[in-house]
Amino acid sequence: MDKQDIKELMQQFDQSSLNKFKLKKSDFELSFSKEINFDLSQADSARLMQASSQSIDPNADLKQAEENNLVEVRSPMVGTFYASGEEGGKPYVEVGDQIKAGQIVCIIDVMKTMNEIPAPVDGKVVSIHAEDGELMEFDSLLMILDTENVS
Repeated sequence: MDKQDIKELMQQFDQSSLNKFKLKKSDFELSFSKEINFDLSQADSARLMQASSQSIDPNADLKQAEENNLVEVRSPMVGTFYASGEEGGKPYVEVGDQIKAGQIVCIIDVMKTMNEIPAPVDGKVVSIHAEDGELMEFDSLLMILDTENVS
């Protein structure tokens, strides 16, 4: 890895929403991190204080999703979303497909390592929120599955 490669990595990291980045190779290790500074106006600070003083149920979203029989499939890593195993190939899943738990629904490419993402549950693909070739952040919504009336 030469100086130009490192400069490009630094620029991409600086422009990304990532806070930490670490790259290990057999002959070197490179890591970047950013400090997060919050500059809140008085109005923002007041809203934050008001929101934090209200009782919040951390499982509210999960309960709502379970009541609606919907399950979100989220990216477990930062990488590029691919709907199929090969360029221009048939997507693993499409809206309306019935799928089984463990079935591959997409690939997340991390530095040329293709990571197959399995469905967490049996269900029907309700919507796909990622586009082929799109860079996904950790925990980005990939698709939504409906677990009701699964055959």
